[in-house]
Amino acid sequence: MFNLKRYGAAVFARAHVAAATLLAMAAGCASASAGSIQQPGLMAGLPEGWAPEPGLYGVMALNSGADEKFNSTVGVPAFLNFSTPLEVAGARVQLKTVPLVVANVNMQGLHRIGTYNSYVGTWFSWFLGHGFNVAIGEGAWISTGSPLTRALGTDFTAFQQNLAITYLRDNWNITLNSFYATGHTNPFASSPQTLNFDLTAIKRDGRAEWGFIAFSEVDLDKPAVGYMNRQSSVAIGALYGYLIGNQISAQIKLSHTFYAKNTARDTRLGIQFIIPIYTPAAPAPSNTAEALAAR
Repeated sequence: MFNLKRYGAAVFARAHVAAATLLAMAAGCASASAGSIQQPGLMAGLPEGWAPEPGLYGVMALNSGADEKFNSTVGVPAFLNFSTPLEVAGARVQLKTVPLVVANVNMQGLHRIGTYNSYVGTWFSWFLGHGFNVAIGEGAWISTGSPLTRALGTDFTAFQQNLAITYLRDNWNITLNSFYATGHTNPFASSPQTLNFDLTAIKRDGRAEWGFIAFSEVDLDKPAVGYMNRQSSVAIGALYGYLIGNQISAQIKLSHTFYAKNTARDTRLGIQFIIPIYTPAAPAPSNTAEALAAR
């Protein structure tokens, strides 16, 4: 029988892997002095406001995109999401990290393969009842000082704050996730403060899921005199996912930018696999032979 809780725990782990893959793509499509340090749409399709059952989850992901100026393929070999049994003020505490991001970036004047910034964060998620959930995330994308980040102008640490609201009930996942990221200013390469929104509306039917995704990004300031034009964009797309057995969840997303101001329109295809590394065993039913013999 299909287990919605197990499915939710698995898909929840996707969020920051998508963040890492699409983040690196964002660096590829933006100039060294413009754009968000993280890619819009990084969490589209995920019930990010909802907390999974305690456990450790690992993810492998691949994302590819192209526009009229560049194309980029990004691989992420490692992501860890530790949903702890701890609660603070009624909120489930989660620890998330993307220790390694590997990116292959192709754009005008730049073709480079290397590592990108790493993510660490602490999330607090509340269940409000009747399928509604809300989460607050506090984290940072930490510079690795790699040649790739220096070439892209993203060789700095950016702090990120998330606010996500999720309705997860009757096989629906409706999520609005907003996240603010700090910027950076120096004489050679500056990045603005940014505000991103991800919207998800998908329905599960048995093992399959499909539906609508959308996301947007807007620059909030001009961090330096040389920063000429603030960017903004809106993209829409479709999602299809499938639960393999009771352990591995696979998801594919296709999106296209239909509105872009001072940035390029792009088309992206993403594939992700989520594998639970450790989840505590469920307690044995009280009427089992072992339990009855112990009485």
